[in-house]
Formats: sequence, C-alpha cells, structure tokens
Amino acid sequence: MELASFYSMRSVIRCRAKQRLLIDPDYSESIESIDDSLLKELAATLFQTQRYQPLIAGCDSEQELVNLENALIAELVATYLTLWQQRSQPMIQHLNSLL
Repeated sequence: MELASFYSMRSVIRCRAKQRLLIDPDYSESIESIDDSLLKELAATLFQTQRYQPLIAGCDSEQELVNLENALIAELVATYLTLWQQRSQPMIQHLNSLL
C-alpha cells in the first residue's frame, strides 16, 4: 500500500472508530465526549506498530481490506475505552497531575 493510501486509511479508521464511540449505545452512554487528540494519537500509534503494516500491505482483496479495517476499528475503540475507564483511577489521576 502506498504512503498516501496508508494515511488515508488511518484517517478513515479513526473517524469510523469515533463514530462507533458516539453512536453505539454500548459506548456512548459511558462517554460524555470524545478526546480527539487522544483518539488521533492512538490511531497513529496503532498504525506505527510492526504488526499492522505487513497486514495492510498483504491485503489481496477488497474483502480482506474491509476485514482488516473492522479489526483495526475494534482495536482502536477497545483501547480508547480502556484508557477512558482508567482515567478515574487514583494512580492515573496522580500521574496526570505530574504532567
């Protein structure tokens, strides 16, 4: 996959993950608002991993790409939710206050 398509795919996945967080009642009830900068950082980190770059490059069909996109969206949503839920833990609050 060429670089421009790679960044375009990252943006699409980030937007679809945000949409899922906002619309899906399983998530939207527990999240007051979306931290866009956190979501953007998570998407960038997800796409930098050595795990996904070969998978993206290896997609031979449209269906394989759709399946990979769905897996990436699910992982991004799960990671965001984990961080969102942990934000109220005392240790996390203390570490954030040190920043």
